[in-house]
Amino acid sequence: MRRIGLLMACGLLTSCVAVGTKVSEEQLMQFQRGKTTYAEVVHALGKPTHATLAMDGTRQVHYIYSQSQMRAANYIPIMGAFVRGADSE
Repeated sequence: MRRIGLLMACGLLTSCVAVGTKVSEEQLMQFQRGKTTYAEVVHALGKPTHATLAMDGTRQVHYIYSQSQMRAANYIPIMGAFVRGADSE
């Protein structure tokens, strides 16, 4: 019985995963091209996933976000083998 409980807890813990920094439209609206500094962006959103500095001095920062959540049907015995899947963003 203890093993079943442990397996269920592990399944619930691995059913959802998110990586990166999610940036909303509202957060983007507070920045102005040519006026907002790199330090202000990093302060508001955190460290970027990737940053590039062009020869003309302009800088681009990239924030990548990915989220995946397993569907509940995956955990139904026998049926889960046929309807596997996840919802991703």
